[in-house]
Amino acid sequence: MDKFVIRKSNTKESELQQSSQNNISNVISISSFSKKSNQPILPLIETKNQPSSSFIFPKHKNRSFCAKWFETFTWLHYDTSKDRAFCFDCISFYHKTNNKLNKHTELSFIVDGFKNWKKASEKLRSHENSKMHVNSIHYLLSINSNLPVISLLSKQKIEEQKNASTALLTIISTLRYLSQMGLSIRGHSNNDGNFISLLEERSLDVPCLRNWIQQKNNWLSSDIQNEILEIMSLNVQRELVKSIKTSEYFSIIADSTTDISSAEQFSLCIRYVDSNFEVHEVFTGLYNTPDSKALTFFDTIKDILIRFTLSTSNLRGHCFDGAANMSGKLNGVKKLIEDVQPKSCFVHCSNHSLDLALQEVARKNISMCDIFTMVRDVSNAILESAKRKSIYENIVLEPCYHSSKLDSIKQNLLPFCPTRWSVRVKSLIRFLDNYSRVQKTLDEMLSGSVCIADDRKSTLRGYVKKLKKFKTMFFLTIAIHIFGPVEQLAKVLQNPKFCASDSIKAADTLKKTLLSFRTNENFEKILNTVNLHAELCKLEPLEDNRRIQKTPKRLQYTNNPSTKLSPICELKKDMFEIIDYLINEIDRRFNQQGLKNLVKLENILVDKKTKTHQELNNCLNNMNEDFDVNKLHAQLLMLPSIVSTTTISDIINILRNEYLNAKDTLFSEITKLIKLILTIPASAATAERSFSALRRLKTYLRSTMTQKRLTHMMILHVHKSMTAKIDLKLIAKEFVSRTSQRKSTFGNFH
Repeated sequence: MDKFVIRKSNTKESELQQSSQNNISNVISISSFSKKSNQPILPLIETKNQPSSSFIFPKHKNRSFCAKWFETFTWLHYDTSKDRAFCFDCISFYHKTNNKLNKHTELSFIVDGFKNWKKASEKLRSHENSKMHVNSIHYLLSINSNLPVISLLSKQKIEEQKNASTALLTIISTLRYLSQMGLSIRGHSNNDGNFISLLEERSLDVPCLRNWIQQKNNWLSSDIQNEILEIMSLNVQRELVKSIKTSEYFSIIADSTTDISSAEQFSLCIRYVDSNFEVHEVFTGLYNTPDSKALTFFDTIKDILIRFTLSTSNLRGHCFDGAANMSGKLNGVKKLIEDVQPKSCFVHCSNHSLDLALQEVARKNISMCDIFTMVRDVSNAILESAKRKSIYENIVLEPCYHSSKLDSIKQNLLPFCPTRWSVRVKSLIRFLDNYSRVQKTLDEMLSGSVCIADDRKSTLRGYVKKLKKFKTMFFLTIAIHIFGPVEQLAKVLQNPKFCASDSIKAADTLKKTLLSFRTNENFEKILNTVNLHAELCKLEPLEDNRRIQKTPKRLQYTNNPSTKLSPICELKKDMFEIIDYLINEIDRRFNQQGLKNLVKLENILVDKKTKTHQELNNCLNNMNEDFDVNKLHAQLLMLPSIVSTTTISDIINILRNEYLNAKDTLFSEITKLIKLILTIPASAATAERSFSALRRLKTYLRSTMTQKRLTHMMILHVHKSMTAKIDLKLIAKEFVSRTSQRKSTFGNFH
């Protein structure tokens, strides 16, 4: 019956209707489609209409527009004539860009108007997060630079972006710390690793972080982690390249190894000298090559230099080990580089040369070879088993080597370094200090208390007999005396500030030291020391009662005289033979053409007699194009007047301290020559240090790490100081700017 009842009009509604008719409408609203373009015609909004809270909004099904929505969603425009809400920013965007609307466009907020007040909060928030609205906001921000973001985004959205940006900065700083320390990021799964655990711990100080971690879309996936690590790694690489480009010349240091997953890893480092004559060797990254052929490594080097925008025209040195694929004269990487850049000087790694010299000595002298084999096998046999190690630690004996040492101070044996011969002195010293303890341990092991394979028992019985001999302790002592100075030289050569020409001087010093050992006085001194220690360890005495027979004249000058020497003379002969072998090998290994060329360059500066133009050209060889010979000759004539002693270090100190501003003008060619000498490396130790970092990062438990993540984490881990200085906001800004969704979630970083 209601349809037959004539109702009185609502007084408030009539007043509202009358008020809206009297007011000048700010909207020309036509929700029809254009006949020509079949496009909906957008309302033209001149000013945003947001009535105050005192305004009475009409009700529809007991629901009406709420004035508080203007505070939460500042982009709302209310049409009083139609009782509908519009998005002022989206309509402005389409009017200013003349973009066409399609079927995927949300028309309710820009054409027809929104009136579903029941689900208003949900729909308004959905529109605010939509791609159309975000694009509109960013466009208006770009054309109105003076327009603050707060006038375009709602307060709730601003608060959400603020919390999201805080969480993102915390995520980036957490990844920076883990990569800087070389720690694993994930655990057994993505939700129980160091990364999540550290974020949960930090959420106690960052309240918004806890809610961020618990939400579904928290930007913590492995892909996001890899992307952030990549951005930070590239940031460090850009800084490295910027520093390298400040130098006129650079050299490369390369080496390769296999990781825990048997993948080939090629390491490349770049050496350069800054304006203050400081030498830098920087690690550029690890690269997984398909094979270890010379051409593959050479193509990898070229690719790296191209990506770093470094020209081979500035390449002046390359340092590798002695492997055929790297240092081969016909098809090695050395030859391929010299074909591209003849000015680049090759240096065989000095540390590797020293290592090869020691290997050659051990190969040629049987006694020395037996000592190293025995110490390695006995040490491994004791250390590889907890039960055998316990037997070794529980044995109590009188001190056998240094009487000042107490047996209560237990010293475990040290295993041999598997690759470096020049770092085995500590293992030899520890073995000699615990000589009696080792003997007793082997006796206990062979007594049947420990299960050992039969073939290994036979080997250990042989070592027990060998340890009872005087000769074994003598050669163990000789090895310590000889390898001690060699190890000191090896440590010095690993210093990046050590240039190639300095390695020759260091090798000459080592040869003089070894020659000083080759005397009868030193032999007698060592023999007396060994006799004392042999008595303490109850070794078999060295009998020397046999009459020495003279060698027949017909065999006197042959290699194998029939007459045998006395035991003491045999020991002296072997000791001198070992020293001679080592001196000859050092002399041969360090007699490289590249080092000779560097000595010529250094002689230009250190010789008291100034060279002529022709002599300068001969010393500079194929590098004479890099210098103005006339200027260099004139500056060399001025050099004695400013420095009394002619050494490279003295010249550098004078130029650095007294001619800092004039060295690039008054002594430009001398400065260039010094930088060239310092640029050429002496060893490939920096590349090998990167392999130590590789073993820390890619372990047995982390063997499935992808190559991309490994390379980025290696750069951040090796360059810790640069990683610590990374601007987190700069990283976050680059990360957010890559997609519009991120811009909507995190906002803009300034």
